[in-house]
Amino acid sequence: LQPLFGTERPVYVVGGSATSAMEMAIRCGSAERVLSLVCGAFGERFAEIAELSGREVTRVIAEPGETVSAQQVSLALEQGAYDTVTVVHSETSTGALSDVTGIARAVREASNAMLLVDAVTSVGAMPVEMDAWGADFVFAGSQKALALPPGLAFAAASERLLKRARTLFDRGFTLDLVRYDDFWHKSQSPTTPSIALLYALDRQLADI
Repeated sequence: LQPLFGTERPVYVVGGSATSAMEMAIRCGSAERVLSLVCGAFGERFAEIAELSGREVTRVIAEPGETVSAQQVSLALEQGAYDTVTVVHSETSTGALSDVTGIARAVREASNAMLLVDAVTSVGAMPVEMDAWGADFVFAGSQKALALPPGLAFAAASERLLKRARTLFDRGFTLDLVRYDDFWHKSQSPTTPSIALLYALDRQLADI
């Protein structure tokens, strides 16, 4: 999974759909104010999860089929202070592909915000470069380009996001990234894993 994510960080296997990993990203990676880049249904879902988690959310919305540009991100970060930015790399609902390289550069230049990336329909289908982007959280699902049965999500987090997660007290239990990391270092899962899906994943990755 690490080569598919373009990272040397651990890639955690989450028992749930990619929406579970999206909620993990918000609850463990954001603190108070979130800038959500919305170019379709899943960018909006990211924003809604942040709001339901008690974060203050500002949306930058693109027309259907379009994406939010790096320049728009820079402008938004100049106009407000945010601790987190969310973006969908490949928007399932429209097929729009965001310039994550440019957006990540804009985020780094204008703020110290965490960058959370939905890569559900890009991991396995196109290059994903978490480390080169400087992204802080990237997640995907089993049923898209990896062509596995639905029901698993995969997620990787930067060290600085993990450091922030340890300071947050509303991470929950089932999707607590800190617990996932602790158990990963023991070669264990924090809750009962889906053995059938993990077997399918192992066989599929062996063929890639």
